[in-house]
Amino acid sequence: MDRGPENGTQFIPCYVDRSPLTTISEEEEAFGVEEALGGEQELGEMSAGILGPVLRDDQVGMDEVIGRVASMDGNDPITLPLIQATVAVTVEEPNIVAGELVSCGSEIAPSITRSETPGFEAEGEHEPLAHIAEIPIDDLEEPRVHDTTGHLPSTSITTVPPEILSRIFFFAVKRSPLDLQRPFNVGALDLLHISHVCSLFREVTLNTPTLWALVPFINHAGCRFLALILKRSKRVPITVFLIEDAALSRFRYRNVCNRLLRSFGRITSLRVEVAEGYGGSNLLAMLSLSAPCLKECIVIFHGHRNVCLDFYIPRGRLAFGGNAPQLRTLHLINCYIHPELCDFPSLITTSISYGGIHKAHDPIPLMSIQEAFDWTHRFVSLQHLTIVDSIQSAEPLDFRDLMDLPPARLPHLKSFAITASPEVCHQIRSILYIPSTCSRVVHIVFLRHDEFRIHDAHRVAAVACAFVPSELVYTICSVDIRVRGSTLSLTGAGGAEVVIAFYTHELNVQLSKLARHFFDILCLPVLAALHKFVSSDIFLCRLWQSLASNLQSMLASVRTLCLSFDTRSTPHILPAFSRALTGVATIVTDNLSAWNYLCFASPSGVMIFPNLQNIEVPLDDNVASTDVNGLATFIQWHGGVDLVSFRVKPQWLGRMGVAGSEEIRCIVATITTNFPPSVALDWVEDQEDVIF
Repeated sequence: MDRGPENGTQFIPCYVDRSPLTTISEEEEAFGVEEALGGEQELGEMSAGILGPVLRDDQVGMDEVIGRVASMDGNDPITLPLIQATVAVTVEEPNIVAGELVSCGSEIAPSITRSETPGFEAEGEHEPLAHIAEIPIDDLEEPRVHDTTGHLPSTSITTVPPEILSRIFFFAVKRSPLDLQRPFNVGALDLLHISHVCSLFREVTLNTPTLWALVPFINHAGCRFLALILKRSKRVPITVFLIEDAALSRFRYRNVCNRLLRSFGRITSLRVEVAEGYGGSNLLAMLSLSAPCLKECIVIFHGHRNVCLDFYIPRGRLAFGGNAPQLRTLHLINCYIHPELCDFPSLITTSISYGGIHKAHDPIPLMSIQEAFDWTHRFVSLQHLTIVDSIQSAEPLDFRDLMDLPPARLPHLKSFAITASPEVCHQIRSILYIPSTCSRVVHIVFLRHDEFRIHDAHRVAAVACAFVPSELVYTICSVDIRVRGSTLSLTGAGGAEVVIAFYTHELNVQLSKLARHFFDILCLPVLAALHKFVSSDIFLCRLWQSLASNLQSMLASVRTLCLSFDTRSTPHILPAFSRALTGVATIVTDNLSAWNYLCFASPSGVMIFPNLQNIEVPLDDNVASTDVNGLATFIQWHGGVDLVSFRVKPQWLGRMGVAGSEEIRCIVATITTNFPPSVALDWVEDQEDVIF
């Protein structure tokens, strides 16, 4: 801690002109910052375009998955959590104590405001830190009152070890390559702002090359500014973001790209986007260069296209010159590459996704089923595999040839996700062996231009059931019925999870004359008053009947059933499936209206859920006694329910105050007057990790 020469007062080390800490020219640092600030809005708009529906941080087992699937509740595509990738932790505006808390987020400015504190001339004036001499720390602090509450007193920022500061700065500037919310240049600007707060911060940032290795960007950066970042990062492997667009095509940015290509061997994480209408000349150069440090690579093409990267690699050569020994993660969006051109011995996570629209009159070239077969044969160490709308089904003769070969085995696979048509899902499952302990997410998508008959429901159900390992014991079953689709989830005793989703909002069902007559009966006003039937309802009813039949032995072990319906869904498709869940002891629903549906009724008089003992339902301040009439009717009809638990949100409970517990008991007693007296009533606090 520095002290004044006269009275020994503590001082904050401040950044001053010609300070020994100023090891790099300020003019050199300032050059290009204005360019870095420019185009920030343009980059944000670019990222929010086609990639909004394709990329978002989420998790199936590990972290994020990429995938375009139809929204369950809206009309726009939404992100399917499919890509397994490590998501960076971002600390926003970490507060550091220096008399008062000093923000170190993206809004840090290299200036300090004068106040009425003694020693300052006037209020409202600003002076850059670069021109401030050593400032007594007492002048920056409010008068302190003796702490009598046992709280620790505030301490000076200069007492924080540099290692801790550098770690805080690391989280402040680090971003995930999948994060589309912040423009590429934000990390570099944040780091510049941090380095101008005071001489201590500047010393820490200049002496931590890993911070500068996180922030290189190309778009709207000057060549000298990029050179400065590369210089400060020394020889540490770097993370690079690049969008090939109109700005990058300008002559003045060619030197920037050339400067990056000369340092390509240092890149550890690379994300390249090619704007719509551009071919990707810089990507062409990168794919031909050696990448000994590369661990993560993301390539994204914008627009309605699916580009084959084989043409970007010189004839007779491999991707990255055959020298990418550390590449562990590869995500390809709207593009693909033949496995024969890849030599990635360390690859464990990969995804191949198409985020555009399928049109019958304008088909997009996709990866063939043969190439997908070669992928799995070549990368036997894969642990996470994702395929999203990117595989073209094989012709019958070609598929029979593949079936004559041994299935591709991925013995280390931990998670598998696929979004495709029923035919593609069938072919992929037929040629690929998936370990039983591998979690899997299967999204079967029905496209508008594909026609289905009622009897096709049995075939689709068989495809779905092929992804459910029969050797596992399943204890939890979740069923989600929505207007746009339905989902079945099974959780095994060992934690392995199987998710089968049917996206039927574009399902095109062609009815026979007999089926049409039956459908007309269902559409009579009396029945239509209960539910508005559509032709796909008959298909879905057959589909869930087949699921119940094929999975009967596995459903018998289920002890907990989670149900979720929306107000416009078709839960009447579930009676046959419900009768197969003979071992269910607990039912959890996300709304009380679920108990008003006919799916719990058994017209044949056969008892459904014969072992049911507990029911758990939500409770809030909008629930009235009429809302639980359906539940009361079911309990009286069933006769075996022992306990009903009401799930309460912590926020609602907190608003009630200290008397909340007693108030909830009164509410429960009021709305359950029609319940049999033999049924015990209780309430529980809702857990944040309960997901329907």
